[in-house]
Amino acid sequence: MSILTFRNFLTGSPAWRPDGVWHPVTASAMTLAILAAGQFVSIAAVLLMAPDLASQPTIPGPEGTRWSLDSTNVSLLLLGQSVLAGLTLLAVRAGTPRVAEGLGLVAPAGGARAFIFAILLMIPLMAITNAIAYGLSPSGFIADFEQFTTLARTADPVAGFLSIAVGAPLWEELLFRGFLLPPLVAGLGFWPAATLVSGIWAILHLGYSLAGLIEVFLIGLYLSWLYRRTGSLWVPIACHAGYNAALFLTMRLWA
Repeated sequence: MSILTFRNFLTGSPAWRPDGVWHPVTASAMTLAILAAGQFVSIAAVLLMAPDLASQPTIPGPEGTRWSLDSTNVSLLLLGQSVLAGLTLLAVRAGTPRVAEGLGLVAPAGGARAFIFAILLMIPLMAITNAIAYGLSPSGFIADFEQFTTLARTADPVAGFLSIAVGAPLWEELLFRGFLLPPLVAGLGFWPAATLVSGIWAILHLGYSLAGLIEVFLIGLYLSWLYRRTGSLWVPIACHAGYNAALFLTMRLWA
């Protein structure tokens, strides 16, 4: 087997061969059901475990969160993320016993170099998308980052870090890129499907400014391309987690 080079990483043939577990319409309906179930569990947890949160000051936050981001809130956010990831795994398991293969949780083509190249490419791409977002709306760009600052300054930084750097990347990649994207690709082709999935993923971040939503959409396209290029969902998960972790630590230490 030849060693993967950066040039081949950029221009080589896709390693991913989409094999969606469900029909595109069924997968779309199940995705909406999973998102609704996650919201229901989160709301139920608030009502049962922390009803006083409803009376606290509210701010816009990641994934549409509108509660004040204290340690209790962050723990509830982790609970909701765990439920969403678990429901996605169950949905795949209902269609195939090979859950790992069904979600693309396999070693990437090119091995460890695929992770290295993906992260190296992500750095200038994130710089460009951030510059675009700032150019479109400086005030919106700053407001979007203030949401991360609030979460980074929570009284429970460990839970905050796990939520941003582990929980969010894991469940979002499992559901959108791992579960929903393959059947849509089978029905629409890769780029139309990636555009649709990235648009839906952006809508999930409606607490952001318009410039922020455009940035999320562009990042979603890149993560989808990474999955297609490497054949492994672990690569977009790692890039998503790395970006969120770096952002969290920056906001925690210097903001």
